[in-house]
Amino acid sequence: MSSRILRRSLSLCLAGVLACGLSACGGSDSGKRSAKPSESKTPNIAFDSSWEPPRSAANPHIYVSELDQIMYPPQAETDTIRGAVKARVIQCMSEKGYTYTDPLNYDEGFADDMDEAAIEGVYSYNSPENAALYGVSTPSFALSIKKSKADPSLPEGYLDTLVGKDEKDLGCMGKGFEIFGNTDERKRQLTQSVAEIRLKVLDQAEPLRLKLEKKWAACMADAGLSQYTTIEKIATKDGGEELWPDGDPSAEQVKVAKTSGECMISTGYLEEYSKHQAQIGHAYAQKNPGVITEWKKVHQAEIEAATASLKGK
Repeated sequence: MSSRILRRSLSLCLAGVLACGLSACGGSDSGKRSAKPSESKTPNIAFDSSWEPPRSAANPHIYVSELDQIMYPPQAETDTIRGAVKARVIQCMSEKGYTYTDPLNYDEGFADDMDEAAIEGVYSYNSPENAALYGVSTPSFALSIKKSKADPSLPEGYLDTLVGKDEKDLGCMGKGFEIFGNTDERKRQLTQSVAEIRLKVLDQAEPLRLKLEKKWAACMADAGLSQYTTIEKIATKDGGEELWPDGDPSAEQVKVAKTSGECMISTGYLEEYSKHQAQIGHAYAQKNPGVITEWKKVHQAEIEAATASLKGK
């Protein structure tokens, strides 16, 4: 996956966290077009190549650092936090005479983009199962496209009640996050810091990624897909400029997604690149221990607050 795509995945997730809080961090499609990489001249950080990083719980071919574990925490933890917020939103809406629905895709995407499994999308990896269902898209992105086209009819005043009329009125969604007090804002700040560090990691890991991508491209060519010379191109039909059409993936798109995933594993792209990133990320984590420690503390406080809220305390 090119650094351009990785940057977009990180920035989208970060933007969602900063703008709307956890429940609004929507799905990102790692295959979409993205902004150009930064021209950052960040000096390379020294790292220990002998350090063996842990493997992702979602995919044994992917290694993770402390930074990755912050950006993509365990599903059970995110579900607890998200579930508590949603329960309070539903109650608030009910008290104001509305039945809660999901017109803004608050329900979908967050769990997919902020848990362990989302790390696969960072590398544009598609498992055979997801490739068959979603093609080259991430599950959350494909689902958000379907939901955005539903165009639900909402009662008058529903959206104002849900999200508020202005900056001072945060609506029922704001009520949902009140259980976290000031920790929610601090967590967004810390997540932003981690995301910015991750961009430095990508800069340093890019030379190896480019070498590994050439192996991946050769594998794709051996499978009769020589038009896909870069991983970024799997987002487009025939490796050109036209994005794959929305909707259920065609047999051709499924083939591209499956073959790409297989080549990422058989060439070592996924393991070598993620391990390299994890080792660099670990070095940054050791250099910034306060950020890691405080994020974990705030995250745990949110889990405890969410658990208590779900129990009615």
